[in-house]
Amino acid sequence: ALWLRVVVSLAGLAMFVVVVGFEPSVIRASIMAVIALGAIASGRTVAGAVALSGTVIVALIAVPALSKSMGFALSVAATAGILVLSKPIATLFQRVMPPLLATAIAVPLAASVAVQPLLLVFAPVLSGYGILTNILVSPLVPIATVTGLIALALSWIPVLGLPFAGVSWLCASAIAAVARTTDALPGASIPWPVGAGAVSYTHLTLPTTPYV
Repeated sequence: ALWLRVVVSLAGLAMFVVVVGFEPSVIRASIMAVIALGAIASGRTVAGAVALSGTVIVALIAVPALSKSMGFALSVAATAGILVLSKPIATLFQRVMPPLLATAIAVPLAASVAVQPLLLVFAPVLSGYGILTNILVSPLVPIATVTGLIALALSWIPVLGLPFAGVSWLCASAIAAVARTTDALPGASIPWPVGAGAVSYTHLTLPTTPYV
C-alpha cells in the first residue's frame, strides 16, 4: 500500500511537471518532492531543511545554469523562509490569535521576509498588501491546481473534465481578481528608503540568464 501511494504520487508529480513546464520553481519543488517520497518509501523521515539543501545540490549539479536563475533563487529562499521562520512566527502569533489563523499568517509572512532582499534587487519597493493577498488566495491555489490536473487527465472525456476545468477557472479568476484589487489599493507599493542610514540594493545585479 505504501509503495502504491508513492508510485501514484510520483505519477501525479510527473503529470504536474509536464503540464506546468520545467520552470525553476517547478524543478525545485519536484526534486524536493522526490526526495521526500524516497524517504517515505524507505520508511524514514527527512527534515525539510535537509530536503531543501539536497534539492539545491542536485539541481545545481544537474543544471548549473540554475545558479543564474532569479526564479530558482526566489523559490529556494521562500521555501527556506517557510521551513525556518514560519513555526516561530506562528508560535508568537498564537499568543493573541487562534492557531489556524496564526499559521495562515505566518507562512506567507515567512516567505515574504525571506524573498524580500532578492526582490529589492529589481525594484526598490515593498509590497503593502503582498502578505494579505497571499493569505486570501492561499485556500484557492491547491483547489485550482488539483482540479486543473484532473480536468487535463479527463480532457478526452469532455463531459467529465469540463466541471473540473470550470472549478479551476473560477479559482484562478478569483486569485487574479484579488491580486488586481489589492494592487490598486492606496499604499500597494511602499518605496524602499534611500540615502544616509538606508540600505541600498541599487548597486547589486543578479544574472537573469535563462536556466536552459
